[in-house]
Amino acid sequence: MSLDVAGFDKEVSGGEVVIKVADDHRLVRLGRHLPWESLLELVLPDLERTERGRWWMGRPLRVRVHLGIYLLQQLFNLTDRATEHQVRDNAAFRLFCGYGHLKHWHVPDHTKIEAFRSRLSPETQRAIANIISQQAVRLGYANPGELDIDSTVQEANIAYPAITNLLIKVAILASRVGKAMNQLCHGGAALYQVKLSYLKQLALYYFNLKRRGASIEVVSVVLKRLWQDTYASVLPILNHLYE
Repeated sequence: MSLDVAGFDKEVSGGEVVIKVADDHRLVRLGRHLPWESLLELVLPDLERTERGRWWMGRPLRVRVHLGIYLLQQLFNLTDRATEHQVRDNAAFRLFCGYGHLKHWHVPDHTKIEAFRSRLSPETQRAIANIISQQAVRLGYANPGELDIDSTVQEANIAYPAITNLLIKVAILASRVGKAMNQLCHGGAALYQVKLSYLKQLALYYFNLKRRGASIEVVSVVLKRLWQDTYASVLPILNHLYE
């Protein structure tokens, strides 16, 4: 095997690099399938409550840029500084954030990235997460049974028993809808199944832990599992209904 050892005596310096991002790149595909106008409608009420000029210093807020950055930060679990650096240097990140579609496209610094995120309410963040999760599952990028629900967007002092009861009610309703869809659309084949017995047992285990005075850390793990498994059961049914 021959060796090429050229370039070791050269100094690294800045310069122009032309990078072609394939049309089937995961971020390009995801960006192409996301309902951007629906996402805009979700975030606008939160952004319009912000005092004018308070955190973007009078410059018009490029919502498309910031929203793309927010989505990437959540998808890749990046810090504000790391997100800023990725958007500056990563061609696919830039395209996902609307590069080439805006007249005045720019990369916000990490303080503006944090400020934008802080304006989004927990409810808005959860709604965005659901939309992203649905699209990721549809494109085959995520397994609904392994989706991680980010508790950092949940408000403090959540009424956990109420949420547990609500999850079971959702599972029961989804089970009924799934059975009807199996009969009407799939000739009785059990394509959509909600493991009600398992979910109810998990909920009962949660209540038993609460009754015994288990630590909040232990209780939260069980609740998170109930949330994830309910979500994994319900998501395929929702995807079918909204196709």
